[in-house]
Amino acid sequence: MLALKRAPARALNGKRFASTKIPVQLLKDFPGLGYRGEIVHVKPGRMRNELHVNNGAAYLVKGAAPRIPVVSREEIDARRAKEEESKKTKEKKIQEQLAKEKQERELQQRQKRVSHMTNLLFNKPAESSGEKATAGAAPGADAYVLSSAMSSLPKTLHIKWTTAGESDSALDIELSTVDIANHLSILLGHQVKPSYLKFNTESGNTIDKVGSYQLSVLVPGSSEKVLNIAVSKSKDRTGYDPKVRAAAQQQPSEESTPSPKEKPASSESTNKQTGFAWENQVITDMEERLKR
Repeated sequence: MLALKRAPARALNGKRFASTKIPVQLLKDFPGLGYRGEIVHVKPGRMRNELHVNNGAAYLVKGAAPRIPVVSREEIDARRAKEEESKKTKEKKIQEQLAKEKQERELQQRQKRVSHMTNLLFNKPAESSGEKATAGAAPGADAYVLSSAMSSLPKTLHIKWTTAGESDSALDIELSTVDIANHLSILLGHQVKPSYLKFNTESGNTIDKVGSYQLSVLVPGSSEKVLNIAVSKSKDRTGYDPKVRAAAQQQPSEESTPSPKEKPASSESTNKQTGFAWENQVITDMEERLKR
């Protein structure tokens, strides 16, 4: 006799078995399965042995409300995207704060190095500290120091200069960038070269009448600074010495380096020689601080 092969039960009755998974609501997040509040389908054995015993999920009873509010996968994805964006924003702010603190530390270190290289008191000429800055400063350090000193000057410099006559507005001797550079060098305790300065006049380097002008100051390696120059009449014609003017015009060229042993003349003696009368609030403030 031929043996009959047993046919599968599914083939005999022609029906598929119903799914054995049941819907449950997760009360906790389960990686790979779902998130808290989400309804998922699991096998009864997993629900009984893993999820339910740890209070990680609840059975859904027909006619009864879920244990906690139901959330959909779309809501979960939107919430996670928002949390991720918030995390990135927080990390970005932290990085920006760290970068700002690093920049402030570097600035403080540069200022500390500058304070050891030069003397930034504007009411006295640079001496030993200025010599060290000229002799041993790194390239660009002088430009940084001079630019910092320039930024402390008032926006308007008041100059009194002699005129050809009491009722005449023409200056008897033109005011030049050499005069301004010489006096700024004394005020700042650091050499200011005439080539750094330019008037808003036709010639660019001289002023021949009383009035208001602009002075552009461009120190190599730094940004341009514009000062206002107010030139007014002066009756005192005895304090000006043309020989001093001629000596100032024979200053070393821009490529040459001034001797560190040379000391600028005092502000008082130069004012007497050139006839300058400066209303510089910065110097007044510094003198008051030194008296305290």
